[in-house]
Amino acid sequence: MSGVVLLVPFTFVLALVTTVLIWRPIASRMRAAGHSLLAVILPLAIGVGLLALLGYGVLWLYRSRYGFGLSSEAANEAGVTLQIPKGAHDVNYRVGFAGGTFAVIDFQITESDFLLWMQAQGWTPSRFVLNDEGDTVWADPGPPFPDYLGLGRAAGVGSRPPLHVTVIPVKSWRNGTHEEIEVKNGYYFDNYEVDVFDDSGDTVVYNMETGRAYVRRTSF
Repeated sequence: MSGVVLLVPFTFVLALVTTVLIWRPIASRMRAAGHSLLAVILPLAIGVGLLALLGYGVLWLYRSRYGFGLSSEAANEAGVTLQIPKGAHDVNYRVGFAGGTFAVIDFQITESDFLLWMQAQGWTPSRFVLNDEGDTVWADPGPPFPDYLGLGRAAGVGSRPPLHVTVIPVKSWRNGTHEEIEVKNGYYFDNYEVDVFDDSGDTVVYNMETGRAYVRRTSF
């Protein structure tokens, strides 16, 4: 919803509250003192207008920005909070500000370019595949480590618990459906920490079947 649309009910409620609770008793005293009606109404109108502009400024700061079908250069110029690799194309992004930064980005990229980009970020993704039983599992579970997102990675060596890796494309964020796509063959990475006071981090999923990378970044 745009800031202009949100501003209409905000201004109405603000004017109503200001009139009933603050300005009405003041106006009564001013009228009793012989002031004209214009002298009573004009300060109220100016005050409500200034508060409405302030409210619109707050909504503008908390707005979401979108971009679709961009080159990596255009996306980086738009400031998507993350350096998009040169080999990427068809970049979609949504960047929002609500007490911090929230960004979702997806783009087409080859597997080799994706892995080079991840290496440049200092990130090591985990490979997951579709097994013979039709389950999505880690290709190499490795040693046990905390399972922050419930993806089953806390299992020990040799164990391959089924996974459920999903992503939400930017276009789905835009139309409000938030429709999830399940990825059954690709790479996964996240660097979130278990900290109730800090929900900052990055999640990256690469879909081998479509050659598309999905990034979700939060910073609070």
